[in-house]
Amino acid sequence: MFKRLPDSTIFNLQAGDETAFNEVYHHYRDLLYVIVFSITKHPQTSEDLLQDTFIKVFTEAKSLRNPSAFHGWIIRIARNGAINRLKQPPETTLDPEAWDQIGKSDVPTNFISLWQSCLSEKENLVIAYRLVYELTFKEIAALLQEPLTSVHRDYREALKTLKAWYNQSGGQ
Repeated sequence: MFKRLPDSTIFNLQAGDETAFNEVYHHYRDLLYVIVFSITKHPQTSEDLLQDTFIKVFTEAKSLRNPSAFHGWIIRIARNGAINRLKQPPETTLDPEAWDQIGKSDVPTNFISLWQSCLSEKENLVIAYRLVYELTFKEIAALLQEPLTSVHRDYREALKTLKAWYNQSGGQ
């Protein structure tokens, strides 16, 4: 189950503690990757944005006034970074060494690719929170600041979409 980090960890991060930063990184890495990948739809770009997100978190943690708001704050940084990257013109060249890295992420991109290709950003979040982090629907509604009924509806619709895709693809 996905649990928020204790405020003491956030205070330590704000003080520049590298151990606290490592704890934050390991706690949020997978969730932020799912969020960023659902927006960019590109593994290498998502990895780059994830790195940028954590650099920004480390350098700007002191600006966070309320440690209880950390969860939403770090998600906004990742999401806004991904959205801003989409607004930039695409790069015209790709370093030849980068071709070797595509698809070698330690995150299971096949399943994530399914999520991002079939589901909206909000549905991606609901599925990730529910299935990966085992949050309750009530916890998800609070995190997304959405009515509980909307979260239930989004979850059901996302599962129907994934099931239809799975059946259409022949279960592969």
